[in-house]
Amino acid sequence: MAAERELDKRSASLVVAYGRRRIGKSRLLRQAAVGRNEIYFQATRVSSVLNMEQFKLEVARVLGPSPVLASLDNWESIFPLRSRSSQGQTGHCGHDRRSPVPRRSGQRFTIGAPTVLGLRGGTGGKPQDHPVRFCVAQMEDLLAETNPLYGRVTLRLEVRQLPLRDLPGFFPEYSAEQLTETYAIFGGVPYYLTLSDQHASLRENVINLLLTETGTLIDEPNTLLLRKRVLHKLGIMNLARKPGT
Repeated sequence: MAAERELDKRSASLVVAYGRRRIGKSRLLRQAAVGRNEIYFQATRVSSVLNMEQFKLEVARVLGPSPVLASLDNWESIFPLRSRSSQGQTGHCGHDRRSPVPRRSGQRFTIGAPTVLGLRGGTGGKPQDHPVRFCVAQMEDLLAETNPLYGRVTLRLEVRQLPLRDLPGFFPEYSAEQLTETYAIFGGVPYYLTLSDQHASLRENVINLLLTETGTLIDEPNTLLLRKRVLHKLGIMNLARKPGT
C-alpha cells in the first residue's frame, strides 16, 4: 500500500491521513507501521506538559528508558533525542490528534512537528540511515499556509467509507433490502459496522447502540452535529423554511 511504500523510503516523510470521524485513519497508519519501530501518540485535552510526559513515556517504551529523556522539559529537545536514540533504525512517529490541545498561549499543540521535519534536512533531504517518519491523522490546522508544515506533506491519504457492496461481510444473513437500510443508517463506517451484532435485526442494533442509555453510540449524533454545527444549523434552517416541513 502507499503508506508502506512511503515508510520504506530512506528520507524523512510526513504522511497525512484524513477523513470523517471513526473512519479508520489511525488504524490505517498503525497497520502500515506493523513490524517497524513505531511511536504512537494521541494528544488529549490536557495541558501541554501532561501531553509531553505521556509522549516521553511512549518514547521510553519503544526505545528504552533514558535519564536524559526523563529530564527534558520541551518538545524541541525530545525529537532530536529520539532520533539519536534510534541510530541504525527507522523511526515512525504516529500522532493521532482528535482534539485541539494548547501548546502555548494562542497556539495549538503540534508536538514539535516542524522539528521532526528538520531532523534530517526536511522532507526533501538526502537519504538517511535512520530517517524519521511523521504520520498524522487529520490535522487540518497544521497544514494551513501559515503553518511551517505547509508544503511538506509527502503523502496524503483520503480514508473513505466502505462501499455498500462490502456490507455482506458484516451482515451475511441480511437481505439486499436490509443491507441497504443498514447502510442508510450506519453508512460504510467500519467502527459502526463492527459494533453492530450481525445476528440482530437492524432495529435491534439501532436501539442497542443509539437509543439506550448505555449504548456505545448514544452520544455520536451530538458529537457529529457539534463538529459540523454551522453546516447542520444552516441545513435545518433551510428545511424549516420549506412549506410543509
